[in-house]
Amino acid sequence: MEGYEQLKQEYDLPEYNELDNEFEISLLEDAPFPLRNIRRKIMEKVDFYARLLEEQLQPEAQLPLIHECKYFTDEDKSRMFKFYMKLMLIVRASAQLGIEEDDQKTAKFITKTLAEWKEMKPELLQYLRKVRDAWKEDISTTETLGYLG
Repeated sequence: MEGYEQLKQEYDLPEYNELDNEFEISLLEDAPFPLRNIRRKIMEKVDFYARLLEEQLQPEAQLPLIHECKYFTDEDKSRMFKFYMKLMLIVRASAQLGIEEDDQKTAKFITKTLAEWKEMKPELLQYLRKVRDAWKEDISTTETLGYLG
């Protein structure tokens, strides 16, 4: 991203490659307002995973969700909700910055969120593996489809 080194020095931002690896900011080449666009890419990814967890916490009558949510205990869901809250704090902070559009605050958000994201990934992976592994189990069609009939 052209000009990132200057922004990095001015705002004490993380390394470009680190941000790109986590949030694919190289897709933003030549985009105006680089800090705002990096913030939006971060929010896009965090929001995507927040919605995946939301589907497990409050499943709708969709076949995959009905099947997957059975594999989480009440304790799992309680921990998942606390984790979901962390994701939503990031999403809402980004939304607030979308109104404020302050480069200094946006740069701090980028740096802080990258660090938080790296800490959060292992727990997020646990939830995603559990959802994936739900599909390895032998499924009773009548049991699963019975919810819909």
